Amino acid sequence: MDDLWQLVEECRKEGLLNDDGGLDWKLLVAKDDMTLFEKYKNVPVSGYETFLIHLKHTNLKQQIAYSDRYQMHDLLLRIMTNPKIEDASEMLINRIENKVKSIDHIERNGRGFVPSKELQNDESLRRGSPMWRLYELYNRGMDNEANKHILFKDIINHKNPVFFELACEDDPQNINWALNNVSKTNFDAIDVLLKHGGKIITSVPYSDEDAAWLGQSHHDEIDEVATEILRLEIEKLKELRK
Repeated sequence: MDDLWQLVEECRKEGLLNDDGGLDWKLLVAKDDMTLFEKYKNVPVSGYETFLIHLKHTNLKQQIAYSDRYQMHDLLLRIMTNPKIEDASEMLINRIENKVKSIDHIERNGRGFVPSKELQNDESLRRGSPMWRLYELYNRGMDNEANKHILFKDIINHKNPVFFELACEDDPQNINWALNNVSKTNFDAIDVLLKHGGKIITSVPYSDEDAAWLGQSHHDEIDEVATEILRLEIEKLKELRK
């Protein structure tokens, strides 16, 4: 069993897989456990990808069942008539990947696209088929991959400052919000946010005339003085720790 499939199985036991069978990224991040995060962060968030990994470890009986389920009858016949075939799992994976790509190509080109007669006659590619459901799994996996980020709103109460370092890379536009909302006792996180350019935001009142015209009484401004005072306080705490 290869290392990645071993990690998928461990994630399953840890309850870290989503409903599709891929890594539940938000749940992993929510654990606030950097050891756990480093161990599992490369497990695919796509259930389609983990399914393909699973196929590498199937036995002959499973390969026959999958070939039948996904309507790949020529491959089914080939496997059944040659039980000693060594690359059946790779053949199965390649065939599924090609069919899913065919569905994706048809869908992306819209109604004006006329598929070849071979594709038109391939029942496994039709909507609602088991292969089509794999295509939907593939699409959801793409969405999960696109959302594989660490956002400040998801880690604002975390203790480990490394998560704040990662969020500074993934969510830099919200660094000021993070500095103004992180626990005042989370000195390590504050230090990270200051180093990455975080600023204290102060609510400043409008004049009565401007407030009446704008329809609001206050506006936010960067407070450079308060930011510098906070930075100096953090530096003093760091010195005391030495």
